[in-house]
Amino acid sequence: MASNGGTGSDGHDKSAYRGFVVAFAVMAFVGVLALGTSGVQRIQSEKLEAQQATNRCTADPAQKSCEGAIALRSAIASEHAVRVGIWQAVFNFFGLAGLAGTVVFAGMAWRATQKGAAAAEKSAEIASDTAKKQLRAYVIISGARIHHMGNSRKRTLVISSNNYGVTPATDLEIWRQVVFRRFPFKEDFDHTHPPHLHKARDIIGPGQKQSSRIRIRTVFNQRRIRDIVRERGGYYVYGNIRYRDIFGDEHVTNFRFRTYDRTGAMVADDRGNDMT
Repeated sequence: MASNGGTGSDGHDKSAYRGFVVAFAVMAFVGVLALGTSGVQRIQSEKLEAQQATNRCTADPAQKSCEGAIALRSAIASEHAVRVGIWQAVFNFFGLAGLAGTVVFAGMAWRATQKGAAAAEKSAEIASDTAKKQLRAYVIISGARIHHMGNSRKRTLVISSNNYGVTPATDLEIWRQVVFRRFPFKEDFDHTHPPHLHKARDIIGPGQKQSSRIRIRTVFNQRRIRDIVRERGGYYVYGNIRYRDIFGDEHVTNFRFRTYDRTGAMVADDRGNDMT
């Protein structure tokens, strides 16, 4: 919104400036035209008077009007020279004014060109970013479940991940951790990748799914059994997925799932799930 407002303000300022320049040029032209017309009429009148005096002097050289005619012609010549200088000064002034206006408009055009280039560059960046978002890989956890909840020897976590993008994900690395917590557990888990945890590197193509299994060897005492049966506690699985897209950019998907009943089915928790 701020950008649009600034652009509108610049447009109003430019329109007002151009209107002022046009009005000034028109007024100056009208003034010069009126001044020139008046000057020409006055010079023609003076020339006529000088010509009449000269004619009288030619008819009768002894008349005193000859001296006046000569003086008048000299005065007209001097005044004409002065007026020519004034006109030259006026034309020089308007020439400089026109040059200044040209420089100003050239500066405005240059700034407009710079803004246009910046806007084009920004548009290209947005287009490139949009293309990357449309073409990159998106790997997330699509499901998790604990099998054989009541059998400590067979209790196994199966976790599935999918690539919902349109291009492969490379250098894929997944790590996860399984813990038991009583409900409701509102604290955050540390998603920092400990080096001793299980991890796997792989490539997953667009639309492909992969699953991994991990044995759960936690102690399953009577209290935990009661918590699970009464749905007062359960298992949490959390971790992250790291991978690269076809553009070489690295992405991270953090996940956090929990069991919600004795069957071992898991759902995404209301926190700890995000991606880049």
